Amino acid sequence: MSETGKKTPLQKLRKAWKRADASERAEFLEWLTESGAIDSTNASFVPVSSGRYLRPDAVRRIREVMVARRLNPGDVMGELGFDPEDPSLHRAMTRSYGLRLVIIEALEKWLATHSGDR
Repeated sequence: MSETGKKTPLQKLRKAWKRADASERAEFLEWLTESGAIDSTNASFVPVSSGRYLRPDAVRRIREVMVARRLNPGDVMGELGFDPEDPSLHRAMTRSYGLRLVIIEALEKWLATHSGDR
């Protein structure tokens, strides 16, 4: 503690970090990267989902790649190795539906591969 007995902002951050779950930590790291506080080339991996649900920043990143490559959710599902007629990615992005874990794993790899396409 500081001389006055109050916790410093750094001490408060450290305490909050210890209490945060993995998705909250990832969201905080993403915010730090976006704000320019840390270099994105050195930033740790940011998960695509929290459980079976896509995180809002992941939906944004997926949309950026889709726009840059002129893809629709069916095209992405096809690239991931799934049926292009499967509506689950579209539903997860627009209605916050859950995804199968195998699709989430494939999306993480797909985003890592196409991260420069934004």
